[in-house]
Amino acid sequence: MAQTAYGRPFDPLSTMAALHLYFTGKVTFGDVMQSASAFGSLKSALSFFSQAYFGFAQ
Repeated sequence: MAQTAYGRPFDPLSTMAALHLYFTGKVTFGDVMQSASAFGSLKSALSFFSQAYFGFAQ
């Protein structure tokens, strides 16, 4: 439950960080989606540590 509670607020973080570049015309919408996808991949890769901790603790 703690993983979900702390993980959800960070889901739109990458999109929000790239939106100012999109609105100023420095990047395309595809670039924003690509950065959101990359952030999601990074987040899922780093979540291994919290998932492994729960496995070791049991």
